[in-house]
Amino acid sequence: MSNARKATVTVSYSGSLSSSIVNERIDNFSYSDPAEGQSDTASFQMSNIDGSIFKHFPKRGDKFSCKIKLSDWDSDGDSKTIDCGVFCTDDETFEGYPLSCKISGTSVPEKEAFRVTKRSKTWEDIPIAGIAGEICGRYGLSLTYDAATIQIKSMEQSEEEDSSFLKKVCDDYGLAMKVCFGKVVIYDPVRYEGKGSVKTFDIKDFADGWSYNCTMVGVYTGATIKYTNGEDDTEYTCQVGGGSRIFAISSKVDSLGEAKIKAAAQVNKENRSEETFSGTLRGMPGIFSTKNFTLTGVPAPISGKYFIDKATHDISSGGAYVIKIEAHKVQKAIT
Repeated sequence: MSNARKATVTVSYSGSLSSSIVNERIDNFSYSDPAEGQSDTASFQMSNIDGSIFKHFPKRGDKFSCKIKLSDWDSDGDSKTIDCGVFCTDDETFEGYPLSCKISGTSVPEKEAFRVTKRSKTWEDIPIAGIAGEICGRYGLSLTYDAATIQIKSMEQSEEEDSSFLKKVCDDYGLAMKVCFGKVVIYDPVRYEGKGSVKTFDIKDFADGWSYNCTMVGVYTGATIKYTNGEDDTEYTCQVGGGSRIFAISSKVDSLGEAKIKAAAQVNKENRSEETFSGTLRGMPGIFSTKNFTLTGVPAPISGKYFIDKATHDISSGGAYVIKIEAHKVQKAIT
């Protein structure tokens, strides 16, 4: 390659600042992509050396979108674009000296009260996808649901925000939820862990640092949960998995089918902390949360297949682009 590879960020800002002002002054950029439980976030730091940003004070609720452009990345003339999505400004920080301004945003539509308004409702005879669809409709959010149909017999939402209630439902039944690109995504983590790897990395690819951890704390070989059969008050115990490390789950369950789903969901979630890996890579397209990669160049048990729990894309003022990965080793799921 005769040309040096370079990464640049383009921000389209809608609100109190013009896009031209933002793009002329960006020093550092960061985009965080968690697999579940949180929304995508983005932040950029701008030079305010002349104090002019004070005149165009950014406001919470402004919207901005971000794209990463890679130039001459893998070969001369090789250009790629990574779309990071649309964000709502929720935090501004001014610092000195030298003067600078940092703007942070989240993919949750803050003005639409998705995380604020408390609501009470009884949900009956409805699938989880139906609950999610009704909630998303209130806030103009589209829904992607990629999991088996799970029917809810009855569930109370009591003075809870829609976002936290929906996440709790997903957690109870082994589903993952995140907000990105103006939509709610609900998926089955076990199904995604079963997909192929998008990339194979040698441990030398993490030259900027890596860490592996293995623990037996909170790791189980099975789980038990109590339930009633809906016909009388007799209480039964359902067990999934086996072995000596059994996780006893306390949860209201009304059928054997629901008991199996909830028990497997909780024990699989606990076991994802058994083997974890973090490291920093040279930036590249296609490395996002919910994707799997294969790690080589180290002995077992460190080598193997990992699921990306979070990917943070950082670009410095000089155009250096790295991805910080947090991942867990894919284990055999308990069903």
